[in-house]
Amino acid sequence: MCWIAKYRSTFLASLWFTWCVFTSTPGVGIASDLPDADEINRESWARDYFYGKKFRYEVKITDHADTEQSSLYAGLDEIAYQGTRELVIGRPNRPGGFAPIRVIHFQKNQGEPHTDEDPLMTYFNGSDGKESRIFERRLLTNFAGQGNGLSYGRVHVAFAIYVLSDDPFLNALTPAVSKFVGIESSESRPSVKDDFSITLVKHVADRDAMEFTPKLAELTNLAERTERANMQYVVSSWPEYLTLESWDRNINPPNTRATGLSVTELKTHGDHRYPEKGKRVTHFQSQEFRLLEITDLSDSELASFEWFPPWPTGTSIFVEAELKRKEIPFTSEERKKIRARSVENTQSKVEAAKVPYFWMNVVLVTIIIALFLLRSWRQEQAHA
Repeated sequence: MCWIAKYRSTFLASLWFTWCVFTSTPGVGIASDLPDADEINRESWARDYFYGKKFRYEVKITDHADTEQSSLYAGLDEIAYQGTRELVIGRPNRPGGFAPIRVIHFQKNQGEPHTDEDPLMTYFNGSDGKESRIFERRLLTNFAGQGNGLSYGRVHVAFAIYVLSDDPFLNALTPAVSKFVGIESSESRPSVKDDFSITLVKHVADRDAMEFTPKLAELTNLAERTERANMQYVVSSWPEYLTLESWDRNINPPNTRATGLSVTELKTHGDHRYPEKGKRVTHFQSQEFRLLEITDLSDSELASFEWFPPWPTGTSIFVEAELKRKEIPFTSEERKKIRARSVENTQSKVEAAKVPYFWMNVVLVTIIIALFLLRSWRQEQAHA
């Protein structure tokens, strides 16, 4: 019996040691060892490993049919809804400072008369910290002489990150998109660690994901309890804490649908993970993305990087600081090609318009003949 007691005490000591090691290992499913909500928030906002990189990804944007379009993408359905984007993020000029950024949208050239560029740059938005520029191409494939055919450009004196701030991949990459419009609010975020507990969940993108679980029992206000219960927030495991699910399912007019972000696949590059595939739903649109490539840029490459591509020919540019408009004209050869396409498209429209008029004439002639025959028949009947 003595040996049983001896080995029993040894076994219990071993079990106790194993349990201590298990509970002290980061990422292991013991609730008391998981980070609190404030720590996750803080680390998410401070995430900076995406600086100094170029990302290439596909996007597909679809407007909600039941919502009047008034988003940042309004009027850009032909040039920014579907294609490939190239996002470049520089490095901050100081800790917590501004980082230059740009995005270029490319899509298939559907037959522009004056350029063989394919894929075709159709939209651009970026800032180098001193000024921001925007470019919106006017497509001329179906041009038939309406207006001057010029694309639109604008130079702002400060931050003007419009569509870029509504980009689905950038919003999945970091919750701190406001940093790129000159706003740094990480210091002023309220504490939420007493409002949420952190629980381990299995997610399609990360089997060791963590979810913010609201502490509903502590809320006495029914409306607040309901609102909190209809919100979901899931992040990936340490060290990235990437947003995997962020949903607001409170349907209150004028909101007619759940809005948020879902990341279904992650991609490892170097020592970190990045969102590879996901979907963002706003009040106006469904925005899908798929990451294709990540490229690291050296300090020397960033130092000489051109944050603004050259303005394409045929662009009218408004310079905000000067309150003036300037033009990058088409070349004479480009103008000839555009005029030829305009004539061709105009003739096609005229020919297309002739078709219904032809059939209208056929119908009218048929009716007249029918009426004449009917009248003749009645006269014959009257004389019979």
